[in-house]
Amino acid sequence: RWPPEPCLVRLALGTSAAAGQVLGMPPVVAVAGSPPRGESTLWQHPFVDVFKAFGVDAEGCAEKKGDVQDELDRQICKRVFRIRGMVSANNYLLIPGPQAPAKSLGLTGEYIYLHLKAVGCKYFLVHLDLSVATISSFRITLSNMYSEVKASYHTLQCPLVLGSDWTVVCLHLPSALSLTFRLPKHAGVLKSVQICASVIVRNVYTSDTRYTLDSMPREMRLDFQHGCEGV
Repeated sequence: RWPPEPCLVRLALGTSAAAGQVLGMPPVVAVAGSPPRGESTLWQHPFVDVFKAFGVDAEGCAEKKGDVQDELDRQICKRVFRIRGMVSANNYLLIPGPQAPAKSLGLTGEYIYLHLKAVGCKYFLVHLDLSVATISSFRITLSNMYSEVKASYHTLQCPLVLGSDWTVVCLHLPSALSLTFRLPKHAGVLKSVQICASVIVRNVYTSDTRYTLDSMPREMRLDFQHGCEGV
């Protein structure tokens, strides 16, 4: 049977490890590392912290357009980006940016994990651009603007509804791509991530491991904190 699991799973804080809400496709992940050297992907294991590895703060490495604010979230006591604006195309965080040394992230992890929080009831979009075996460009978009999954030769649109709390969203790329293609593992390579208004994002990770809330590495956890004084 293929896909063997739902391709998009939402793991909300405060739920059990097995209680991830299935939204219609499989789970997403993260890792710490440094930018790729040569063709080896060993640096991507066990996970890649995308914002850290590709320098979201370094000049020219990421593009922050419109109302993108860097702030400390008082709920999780971690640094986040709040992206707001009426027009999503004019308010976004893009990594890598057009001036970045690396034109592609080149990430091969089967799972993509995103730390996201809704901004009220406002719409948002997350674009994941990939290169796949048969075509050079394929876009997966996660958004609360969609009511059902729609797939074409170059795009896949997935509905994603976030709650008022922080959520770890997990996307299983092989299962997502199987809705359009029949490809082997790692046939899709993540080239870029664009997060558009209105939403709050903590980080993005990739990995070949499917984590639960209980098994996630410490760097990927979003535990609630009691006050952030001194942070």
